[in-house]
Amino acid sequence: MADRNTDYSSIPNLSRVIRYAYPAARPMTDFQVMDTRGVVNIIVWNTEKLGAQPDIAYLQTQVAGATTFWGKEFCKTEAERLLAESDWSELKDVVDPTNTPYLSNASEWTTYRVALRVYVATPVDNPSWPTKPSATWSTD
Repeated sequence: MADRNTDYSSIPNLSRVIRYAYPAARPMTDFQVMDTRGVVNIIVWNTEKLGAQPDIAYLQTQVAGATTFWGKEFCKTEAERLLAESDWSELKDVVDPTNTPYLSNASEWTTYRVALRVYVATPVDNPSWPTKPSATWSTD
């Protein structure tokens, strides 16, 4: 039985990560992943075949050490997801300096989004993801 108390939401495409870290694992038979309202859990885990259920740190280490893990299809999908997640940073009222507050580092967000669009247009096997800027709000 899987430990359903661990939220794996910080690992994008958890099923793919598990298949990479455990090449013998068969989805639906050896493990099952469920996303419920943004909380991602492993709901089935075959401990006899795969051993103890992995923790988040282990899976993140596996992904970080991979050289061809992501694949072009996932690269494009993830870049599109990150773009959608940052769409708010392009809204007129957010970047308008006559509004209070406004996003004072809008140019950093634009640079970030341009880098993501490159991966949408030309996906690669192992992208070097741009660093997402923190929102800086000005009240001047």
